[in-house]
Amino acid sequence: MIGIVIVSHSRQISDGLKRMADAMGQESIPVVSAGGMDEPDDPLGTDALRILQAIQEVLHADGVLVFADIGAAKLNAETAIDLLEDAQKRKVRLCDAPLVEGVLAAAVQSAAGGSIEDVMREAQTAYTPPMATGRETERTPSVTPSADALLREYEIATPLGLHARPAALFVSAMNRHQSAIDIRNVTKNSGYVNAKSINKVMTLEVQQRDRIGVSASGPDAAQVHDAIQALIDQNFGEAPATGGPPSAPPPKPATDTADGDGSILNGTAIRIGYAVAPARFLRIELPDVDARQVDDVDAEVVRFDEALATARAEIEALIQRGKTMLDDYEVRIFEAHLLHLDDPEIAEAVRKRIRKDKSNAEHAWRDTVAAMVASYRGLADPVIQARGDDLADVGLRVLRILTGADAMPTRFETPVILCTKTLRPSDIPTLDFSNVQGLCTEKGSKTSHAGILASGLNVPVVFGLGARIEEIEEGRDILLDGASGTVDIDPDAKAIKAAQEKRTAWRDRMDRAERIKFRPATTRDGQRRRVAANMQGLQELGNIVASGAEEVGLFRTEFLYMNRTDAPGEDEQYGIYRAAVAGLDGRPLVIRTMDIGGDKPVPYLQQPNEANPNLGWRGLRFCLANTKVFHTQLRAILRASSHGPVRVMFPMVSTVDEVTAARREVEAAEAQLTGAGLDFDPTIQIGIMVEVPAAAETADALAAHVDFFSIGTNDLTQYVMAADRGNPKVADLIDPFHPAVLRVIQRTIHAAKRAKIWVGMCGAMAGDPMAAPILLGLGLDEFSMNAAQVPEFKLSFSHLSADACARFAEEALALDTAAQVRERTAAFLDAQTE
Repeated sequence: MIGIVIVSHSRQISDGLKRMADAMGQESIPVVSAGGMDEPDDPLGTDALRILQAIQEVLHADGVLVFADIGAAKLNAETAIDLLEDAQKRKVRLCDAPLVEGVLAAAVQSAAGGSIEDVMREAQTAYTPPMATGRETERTPSVTPSADALLREYEIATPLGLHARPAALFVSAMNRHQSAIDIRNVTKNSGYVNAKSINKVMTLEVQQRDRIGVSASGPDAAQVHDAIQALIDQNFGEAPATGGPPSAPPPKPATDTADGDGSILNGTAIRIGYAVAPARFLRIELPDVDARQVDDVDAEVVRFDEALATARAEIEALIQRGKTMLDDYEVRIFEAHLLHLDDPEIAEAVRKRIRKDKSNAEHAWRDTVAAMVASYRGLADPVIQARGDDLADVGLRVLRILTGADAMPTRFETPVILCTKTLRPSDIPTLDFSNVQGLCTEKGSKTSHAGILASGLNVPVVFGLGARIEEIEEGRDILLDGASGTVDIDPDAKAIKAAQEKRTAWRDRMDRAERIKFRPATTRDGQRRRVAANMQGLQELGNIVASGAEEVGLFRTEFLYMNRTDAPGEDEQYGIYRAAVAGLDGRPLVIRTMDIGGDKPVPYLQQPNEANPNLGWRGLRFCLANTKVFHTQLRAILRASSHGPVRVMFPMVSTVDEVTAARREVEAAEAQLTGAGLDFDPTIQIGIMVEVPAAAETADALAAHVDFFSIGTNDLTQYVMAADRGNPKVADLIDPFHPAVLRVIQRTIHAAKRAKIWVGMCGAMAGDPMAAPILLGLGLDEFSMNAAQVPEFKLSFSHLSADACARFAEEALALDTAAQVRERTAAFLDAQTE
């Protein structure tokens, strides 16, 4: 395997690129970040000794490639290589490739076992910038399969097609075979390209439901197609598009005539809420600039580089400011802006144009960036297409610096609804929202980074209104409805009054929920219950703590195993669990062992194809048959328990025998840790998910062997009702309010109470305020839900009377249909809040 060293003037860039390479490479490839300086006052730059140390860290690999961004970075990398011993130098090469694309391509090729020549070649051909001529760039000539090649076609079902991770899995699998393998996009009628090249595969733009054709010629051609079929069957380790509850239809693209009657513009709802205020337009499109010739090209290049440095400082300040108001994922959006800014291909293209054409910097920059943005927006994939907005954001920032233009206004003296053609990600953390009542745009989507950031605002947001947004009159009152995704550009007095009433009620409820979110969940007659949050990654910790959740009631660890080619090791998992314990700062953490199988396949664990995987070899059943993987996870969980309150929970339990077998595995893991002298909590609580009817029916027997139950209503409902929750034809049966499901829940809770163990719920029902009176009345101890639901749930809970809920639960369970239960519950809630 080939080691990779990343050298950048910014440590944030090299560290961020390392994380991306780790994810893209799938395998545990040796990647080291060697960016920045250890000087607090001047952290930008590179250090030859720091690079030397990084190279030495990965010299154990079969070879080492060093990637550097620009100028002094390359000089210092060369100096570091010169300082090596001669034998060591022969293993190391400085790779002259685009930093971002080169490193990511090298990571995939290294994980696939390529030689240093293969990895270097893949990196150097990673990216060819489009020419700013307006002409379509020439396609790489396609290859022609040999006459004896084995040809087959496949349909890709992953939600985003062969995007980065599935493509990396595909390429890694192909590189394990000797045969010559080529691939084409049949749906788009493309030519064949090398299936062992990540860049060639990505250029095919394979989307969901596209068909691919694969040609394999060689001694293991049949095995090639077996491997592809295995990836297809397992959906490349991603949840199938049809899994889970039926999703809402995709938003309609913005058109020149947004549909809607008269004064109503229809768009995409991004953030719920209601606003009535004067319209205020923001003009933040990338403007045209005049071309002029310069006399001193060297001075113009310096002026351009200074503008880049100023833009870099602004973005880094934005990142620091964002850390106080955004989560980790949202902060990484702006770290990606730094990668765009420091892309050597773009910057060098601008410098060459300045020198060759004697062009002014702003014109050279504007044309180069505009061409690149156009290439993004010309792609079919809407997710990749949306990344062009990030580059346009960076482009406008640098252009503003070069032209000396005024920055976009960020503060408004009177209430306004902001209207704009498009919203940039960097606009959001810089705006002062004290007088901004809402946002609406002509373009934009939920998948754009601006859409992701805007969905977390406390004002209503609607994107994609289309060209009719130009009909909005500056300064005129408009009505923005973030629930329906509409804007009324000429509302009458009646519509304004109704919207203002909705807004007042909505803001009042939000304010009250925010004020009480850190209080215990308490009924009006003094009964307390725990409200917890569900979690599937460390990036959610900040939101969970800020939500007022009292603990994590479900950590879905199976996601640690997905989108990679081997299982995470004990130390990796221990680090993640320990970080979760530390981030929760004393709040308990319930870690569910991996629930592999069903709608969460993991290809590298070689699970067999099953006619009905949801009723097959999954959850605890799988773990007990794969004790090596199971022990690794148990040891990591137990070690984390020495740092704070941790509980372990087993999924998909059906029998007492399974629970006793699982407890024996825990005892074996504890004995291994004791022998190794490693700490753990010997009193760690052990619980099970009750999501199988058999477990609910034998809950009395199971309760004698565990410390707690957690009811998983998502699977429990589909099993009780014998209806696949991914099948829209039986979606009406998937209702946890059905009396059959409620009676199963009741038996489980009563069994727990008789055994004097606590019982929680972590399915979707737990976060539904309508279900709260029934579950409270039945005696549920803990409600675990999405962190965003916690404040609203606590507010709704505070209006309930536990005694009244107990009486109502008995009444609800005696009803005949789910519709009757819902109707009676709605009436009960209305009476409770009067």
